[in-house]
Amino acid sequence: MKFETAIKKLNIKIKIIPVPRSISSSCGLCVRFDIADNNELQNIINMHKLEYSRIYTEI
Repeated sequence: MKFETAIKKLNIKIKIIPVPRSISSSCGLCVRFDIADNNELQNIINMHKLEYSRIYTEI
């Protein structure tokens, strides 16, 4: 939720969803976003020292 708060003022579309079973069997949340926004989101993550596990892309 810190992530959502950190990007609220920006014009980036995200969607918080449950982690897909194909990625992890444990429950949790993930953020779905357009890969074109990846660099900007990485900057926000680094600036706010947010923790994350991995970034997955769809083929």
